[in-house]
Amino acid sequence: MQSTFKHCPIKLWKFSLALLLAFSCQFSLAQLDRGTIQVIVSDNTGAVVTNALVVVTDTATARKFQHHGAADGQYNFPYLPAGQYQLDVSASGFNSATLTGVVLNANDTTSQRVTLTVGTATQSVSVSGSEVGMNLETAELGAVISSQQVKQLPLNGRDFTDLLSLIPGSINSAGQQGSQNSLDGFSTATIGANVLVDGTDATRIDCNCVFTTFGNGDARLTRSSIDDIQEVRVLSSDYSAESGRSIGDIINVISKSGTNSTHGEFYDYFRNNALDAKNYFAAPGVGFAFRMNQFGGNLGGRIIKDKLFYFASYEGNRQNVDNATFQYVLNQRLRATAVPAIQPLIALIPLGNAGPAPVIGNTNFGYWFDRYNGSTSQTLQEDTGAIKLDYILSQKNSLSFRYNANDAETSGAYGLAIGEVASAPEHVQLGKLTWNFTTENFINAAGIAVNRVVSTQSPGVANPTLNCNGCAVGLELVPTPQFEANVPDDSIQLIDTATKIVGKHTLSFGINLQKNQVNRELTPQSTITFAAGPAVPAAAVNPAMGIPSGGPEGFLSNQGVGWSITGYPMTGVWNSYYSFFVNDNWRATPRLSINLGLRYDYNTVIHDPTHKVENFDLATLSLEPGTKPFYNPNWLDFAPRIGFNWDPYGSGRTSIKGGYGIFFLPIAPGDLLNNATNTNQNISVSIFNNLTCTPALNISYSLPADRTRRTSRSCSML
Repeated sequence: MQSTFKHCPIKLWKFSLALLLAFSCQFSLAQLDRGTIQVIVSDNTGAVVTNALVVVTDTATARKFQHHGAADGQYNFPYLPAGQYQLDVSASGFNSATLTGVVLNANDTTSQRVTLTVGTATQSVSVSGSEVGMNLETAELGAVISSQQVKQLPLNGRDFTDLLSLIPGSINSAGQQGSQNSLDGFSTATIGANVLVDGTDATRIDCNCVFTTFGNGDARLTRSSIDDIQEVRVLSSDYSAESGRSIGDIINVISKSGTNSTHGEFYDYFRNNALDAKNYFAAPGVGFAFRMNQFGGNLGGRIIKDKLFYFASYEGNRQNVDNATFQYVLNQRLRATAVPAIQPLIALIPLGNAGPAPVIGNTNFGYWFDRYNGSTSQTLQEDTGAIKLDYILSQKNSLSFRYNANDAETSGAYGLAIGEVASAPEHVQLGKLTWNFTTENFINAAGIAVNRVVSTQSPGVANPTLNCNGCAVGLELVPTPQFEANVPDDSIQLIDTATKIVGKHTLSFGINLQKNQVNRELTPQSTITFAAGPAVPAAAVNPAMGIPSGGPEGFLSNQGVGWSITGYPMTGVWNSYYSFFVNDNWRATPRLSINLGLRYDYNTVIHDPTHKVENFDLATLSLEPGTKPFYNPNWLDFAPRIGFNWDPYGSGRTSIKGGYGIFFLPIAPGDLLNNATNTNQNISVSIFNNLTCTPALNISYSLPADRTRRTSRSCSML
């Protein structure tokens, strides 16, 4: 039985329709690539000035935002692009004031206090080099990795995710790829973080992972070159109802935009082990070679002054690593005992070049093996590029478009046998189109974002995987294939954000519509298990301490005892994610801000639209129909949020925060692909199972003849 699935990319007309719907929507979800400037205007007695005119200017693009006549002397400018601003404040009967160098980070609120002195509007007081204002509006905790840090801190490999170690609560530890760190106690490999680029989803689609590579892929620049990054904003806790899809931290990468000034750079970094000091602890004769070259450039500026801006970048990476290693290989005496069917495999095993294998414990491994000194090599070729366009249509309307692409191919030897070389190409694309509408008291931002990852894993050699049941020393260096997979994943996200300022209240409303399509093909692959050889007295150093059990003699005589085959053709699962929120940032008093919000999340049941993937019912020990849902959905994921921010001294320099919230993590779509093996011809038989098979089961190499052929066979218990 075989099942097929055709990968169906989302069609262009559906993108256009979805974009039109998003733009016509008047309620929204958070655009987490923006921040808020709050200006508190008072006179020299401390009394608030209610009739002031406050103009906020983006110094990079000269775009202006203005607000006047706030009844409480507090002038809010929500959802401004991250960057540097100038504040101009004027009021009748007062000298005007200018505040420059105001830094606004993404998803942050900076409060700036401006004091006006009695005078005339023709007189002006300027203050430069303003310090970053304290966030006195929200209860959110987090950290910002600034553009200066991104640019100047040394990064081994220029991977921005290494900067996460700067975040309080981050822990790095040795381990497998993807499990090396955690943020606030949550693993970034599986459940702990949600990664965004410019406020839209850039998490690996099949799992909630910070890393994006799959299988043997070693790409590191899969989301963005560090030259594209304006800042990295990490929300640790107590974030408002606008944010979701994570029970841990939210990592938001903000991309750079062009300015009225033209700026660019070109660079070339390299590493070479010839320039390194010798490792004092390295064993004699053990070599290591490392070559890495990273090069590229970026350019940003204006196409139309004060209207149309661009920023583009490219980065290439060429890396080669050679590692000296050793392995034990079958000696000449045992090679001569192999039956003809096994001889083609023996020919792929290199001859020993460093004498017999040593004595380990009570076992003389030299009875079976010689030592072989060799080396493995791994290469990485990676090219990443990005382009961003910002167009200010009018004082109220602006458009922004960003596209990132990364092509990477990892290729290298995973063993010392002939043919044990595999490649892992990967292609990642991220895109976002945003429309912003801004008036004095109302802001609406709508957008569409795409996240696409295509990864392929080659098997290396074409032989079945060979195991030895009960062997004391194993098969040693018999060429073994890697798993072979094809993984094309797609995600499309529609978002829209609306904010209304009403007196002391900043009201936000939101919606997020996201559709995920996770596809995977796991090429069927065979495993043959051989019997262990008999106990070997000649391999015992001290027979009184016991006789070592056998080794690869069963393999050499082609005595198979078990066979399995697993895999499935291209299979896809889909699901959708809907979320809605309402949020109120309420300035209850000049010193106290309260955040009240409610979020609702609904995740549709992950399903196979072809209904070929079936769930296994443990109660009946049978497969359920493919039309039956894998699990029951949860319709009650309501997530209330409440937080406060208190300035106890009224100085704007001290903040006490607190909050409570419920957070829901969506099920990773890739988890359900484990069920794809249920309904494909996956076989596991053994001579110890008392099976009778038609045609008769004869476990020996090569059964099956190749890793992709399926054998029609019916087996039953005796």
